[in-house]
Amino acid sequence: MKNLRFFFGQNAVWLVAVVVAAIGTGCIVLGKQKPNPALFNGTDLSGWEITDYAGGGAVTVKDGEIHFAQGELITGIHLAHDKIPRTNFELEAEAMKVDGDDFFCAITFPVGETYATFVPGGWGGT
Repeated sequence: MKNLRFFFGQNAVWLVAVVVAAIGTGCIVLGKQKPNPALFNGTDLSGWEITDYAGGGAVTVKDGEIHFAQGELITGIHLAHDKIPRTNFELEAEAMKVDGDDFFCAITFPVGETYATFVPGGWGGT
């Protein structure tokens, strides 16, 4: 602490307090973190179910990607289980629109006891 006081002056106490508070609130994580669970295994739709939308297109896995054929209205899949975190998580997805005139992707995810939906890529042809 003496070296810290020399370098930082009286602010060393505040610096230590901020670091301890950050560790205590989870802003700084020490030690091993749990690995992020992958929701898609890259080979098949294990853990997923095709959502039964009237006029939905085919859903296939090719080259480690999920491909959704355009349906009459909408095509989709959903998790076949509820073994996902409901708070403090990150979702990452890569998507590419190759055809169609409406939104091409929507992701519904848990937020506490409810859900939210993110719709990138325009709505109604925008």
